[in-house]
Amino acid sequence: MSKAAKLLEQLGLGGTDTCVCPKCNTEVTHTRGVPCDTIECPKCGNTMVGKGMPHTDEDDKNSEVDMDKKKLTNAVANFFIEHPYPSDDKVHDFADSLKMSAHDLEEIIYSLLTNLLRGVGKNRGKADSEFNSSELKMGIGIEKEHTDDIDIATQIAKDHLAEIPDYYTRLIKMEKDAKSKK
Repeated sequence: MSKAAKLLEQLGLGGTDTCVCPKCNTEVTHTRGVPCDTIECPKCGNTMVGKGMPHTDEDDKNSEVDMDKKKLTNAVANFFIEHPYPSDDKVHDFADSLKMSAHDLEEIIYSLLTNLLRGVGKNRGKADSEFNSSELKMGIGIEKEHTDDIDIATQIAKDHLAEIPDYYTRLIKMEKDAKSKK
């Protein structure tokens, strides 16, 4: 398994569809973006692993891997925040600073990006007119607190409104209620 494949698996973006308990063999469906080793076995409480992934008893005790995943994810995020639209050379320099090949880093970046984009816009095919226009406008404004991209804000708002048609009216009411109780 390549270094990139191992890192992707650690980040919950690997190729497994199933998490398995190495202690009792209980299997659960792997949720993309959620590392198997962050899931507790529903049957015995042991830490799950990706099905087919190498595992040792030491893995159960080793929390350094979790810290490495967080550090790598944060390093990639911070790199793109500090260097928007980096050149390929800049990405390669960043890979060198992490002591990994540019190819392995690019695999991780592409997987993180794909995972991010897959989670946004589940209602992408629906026209704006299928949503209450005042709720959608309110939602876009609120979601822009989290992104400068109007398209992403729109997709997030549509996703919320598809589940709860008056989501943003309720959100604003809840926030007002919470502030009044301070």
